[in-house]
Amino acid sequence: KRLWDFDEIAGNSTPTPVQVADARFLIGASPGRSESEGGNAARSNGVIEVSKSGEGFQAAWLWRAERATSSFGSPMAHDGKAWFVNRQGVVFCVNAETGEEIYARRTPGGSVWATPLVLGGRIYLFGKEGVTTILENSDEMQEVATNDLWESAPKPQEGGQPVSGAPVLYAATPHPAGLLLRRGDVLYCVAR
Repeated sequence: KRLWDFDEIAGNSTPTPVQVADARFLIGASPGRSESEGGNAARSNGVIEVSKSGEGFQAAWLWRAERATSSFGSPMAHDGKAWFVNRQGVVFCVNAETGEEIYARRTPGGSVWATPLVLGGRIYLFGKEGVTTILENSDEMQEVATNDLWESAPKPQEGGQPVSGAPVLYAATPHPAGLLLRRGDVLYCVAR
């Protein structure tokens, strides 16, 4: 039996909802298929809250982002903050309770397809082209380090036009030995 549903999300909704508190979920989306509300994809990014309503439940926006959107990577929450990384590689840090923007800055790693992680209180952003950016958990964007997972090769050309098929970093997960990072064709283990 379905307990509740929520259909106020437009755009590309590939990011996974993330629980941020009891009955509260961080939602990410990017500009995509059908844009509602004047094409503002940020209106589909924020926190929903599920509450008891009569005999059932209802879900409604607690807050919506003003500018933050996600790419393929899910948004991430930790210690009262939430992070979204858009298709252009801009990281938006917002207050997870209110949605108020704390900062927005471009990352060296560009667009993020692998969902960010928190390890040791630091935020790890995995750029789709193999650049990992590590941030302090602070109210300003403070980079601790950037690391290139593989050497960037020139983009393949065909008739003067770029050809798709360049390596993409799709996923990252912690492991006792370090980090497991999956590119389309290679699995890496990086020691912490």
